[in-house]
Amino acid sequence: MPIAKYPRLVDPLWYEWDRKAQKCGLRHTVYAVNGDRYIGEWLDNLKHGKGMQIWKRRGAIYSGDWKFGMRDGYGTYSLPDPITKEYKKVYSGWWKNDKKCGYGLKFYSDLEYYEGEWEAGQRSGWGRMYYKDGAVYEGQWLEDKASGRGMYRLSRSQQQLPPWQLRSLRWLLSEARRGTMAMPSTEAVSLSLRWGGLRVERTFSRWEWMGVPSPLGCGLCG
Repeated sequence: MPIAKYPRLVDPLWYEWDRKAQKCGLRHTVYAVNGDRYIGEWLDNLKHGKGMQIWKRRGAIYSGDWKFGMRDGYGTYSLPDPITKEYKKVYSGWWKNDKKCGYGLKFYSDLEYYEGEWEAGQRSGWGRMYYKDGAVYEGQWLEDKASGRGMYRLSRSQQQLPPWQLRSLRWLLSEARRGTMAMPSTEAVSLSLRWGGLRVERTFSRWEWMGVPSPLGCGLCG
């Protein structure tokens, strides 16, 4: 009795190549075309779990949690010092959808840093900013600016100002509570004030802020 033989089906070679190319689980260094490299865990060809990313162009390093290809969870971002080439921590804290979110600590320089809450990569919530001149602002932040309730502690150099300058500085701070006190950068102070029914907005350098004249002869008011 004749026996029918059917050819065995064999998957094309590219099926096997594609299976081997799928990144899932722990992998050693994986290089990108632009020279970036990643060491860590994968899921369905996406960085997922614990891992470290190294960007070639800036030399930046992120080490921490990943979720579906984005930084998500707790992690640390570092940059090399342009002179010593040693890595310095820039940000350490929580991330969500590849942006700073939750509690974190960010260094702007060796003497200037912020610790507090973040939202979508910006300082938002409650936080404390330490400035290199010794001043400290602690309070509410919104969209990367000081906004809402807060307390500004003068630096030693500011506390040693002549009495009339110190009174002017305290007056500006008290008036700022009525408006919006914003610090868009580490080198400038932006004040939106109300004086005699007139809304005044002006940005001072830190030096100008310390040398503001008394309210009676204030150039802001007329």
